[in-house]
Amino acid sequence: MTLHEKEIAVLCCVHDDRLFDTCRAHLEALYVPDDYELSIHPIYDAEHMTVAYNEGMKASKAKYKIYVHQDCYIIDYFFIKNMLHLFQAHEQVGMIGLCGTKTLPEKGIWWEGEEKFGHIIEYRNTFQYISFDEQERQNKEGEYVSVQAIDGLLMATQYDIPWNENIKAFHFYDTSQSLNFHAEDLDVVIPYFAIPPVIHDIDMHKFKKEDNDNEFTDMELEKYKQHLLSFLLEYRHHFNGMI
Repeated sequence: MTLHEKEIAVLCCVHDDRLFDTCRAHLEALYVPDDYELSIHPIYDAEHMTVAYNEGMKASKAKYKIYVHQDCYIIDYFFIKNMLHLFQAHEQVGMIGLCGTKTLPEKGIWWEGEEKFGHIIEYRNTFQYISFDEQERQNKEGEYVSVQAIDGLLMATQYDIPWNENIKAFHFYDTSQSLNFHAEDLDVVIPYFAIPPVIHDIDMHKFKKEDNDNEFTDMELEKYKQHLLSFLLEYRHHFNGMI
């Protein structure tokens, strides 16, 4: 499929229309350069995140894709413009995220890494500012910082790489996809944002219910951990001696 250079597709798994309506409203309020087209594609009744994202990716002819959670509201008016500039200025950058780590731990849980970057606003009954340890240092490193893994709240790409459908839960799919991009010799980065670019609207009552519904068994958790560890071992030359 020939991808359209002037199109941006937003792909979003939806199971709560109230959250998605707010997500869509924020997307529609963003500045989009005159010669580009932004389209928004909700995905309902998804079997798994990776399956849904693969289906959306294959169905879209847009070169640029933004995979975003329904409870993520982009408030950076020039997010699209700046995303396009970064991708077009740096062909080796394959994927952009908002938060992540330079040192992915063996368990594959990015926020347990030692060098974390990014900042957002989170709503859990009250608004709060979430900033990771290295945010201030990122300001000194330039336009972006390269990381090993990013969070799945928002993942923007300029190349299509299939999502690993062996990851069948809400956890680890973002780390897995980050590793997929590294395996193709593409950089995964977090741009420097002067102010938090998004609001993450966490419904605590729903969050607690889903957390219980999706709780891993020890066997499932070990299976995902072993999958990620095998991947890291196979592509360890990308990770500067981490393993």
